[in-house]
Amino acid sequence: QVLEGRARATFFLLGTWAEDNRRLVGEIVAAGHEIAAHGHRDCHPAELSEADLRKDLHRCSTVVESITGCRPGLYTPHYAEITPEILTAARSEGMVTILPTADTADWMHECSDQMLNRVVPYTADGIFVLMHPTKSTPDFLRKYLEHLENRGLQAVGCEELLTRPPQSPESLGAMLQELDADGTGMEVNDTWTQSHENSSTSARSTR
Repeated sequence: QVLEGRARATFFLLGTWAEDNRRLVGEIVAAGHEIAAHGHRDCHPAELSEADLRKDLHRCSTVVESITGCRPGLYTPHYAEITPEILTAARSEGMVTILPTADTADWMHECSDQMLNRVVPYTADGIFVLMHPTKSTPDFLRKYLEHLENRGLQAVGCEELLTRPPQSPESLGAMLQELDADGTGMEVNDTWTQSHENSSTSARSTR
């Protein structure tokens, strides 16, 4: 409701959560938000083998597709864990691995003003903000969306933001430098999301 008519978000869903909340997933899509993957279950992906990672991501993708009709194209791993195996497994499922450039740290159960103070210093065209559905999140969103509007920025989904270049070098933020499968070359990618989902919103210039 806070987002309605003002912002689009990317919801990174757990497959198990999506299975239990099919109606809500449908409502998220109908509201115009993006759906992405957070794995099938809550675990430390860095502790899984590449084969088990592929199974986990494939199961998550299959569940999401059965509800929305589309397989997710973005993946953010739990605990921001990144290994070559995680990146390779995600690629094998047709996903780009991304991480947030700013974290509300809402899992610490801080008030909305504390969350705002964590994110505002990093706010620029191209920022990816991570959040979860906590008691303070709606109030944070109201305040942060007003802050973005005052800055001439608009909240959009991650996929939408990644399809166009940032307006300035600093707007790249602290984007994830994704290791190639052989551990040498780099790709630059990045991420906003709900309960055993995550949510991320991204900001782009309206100028």
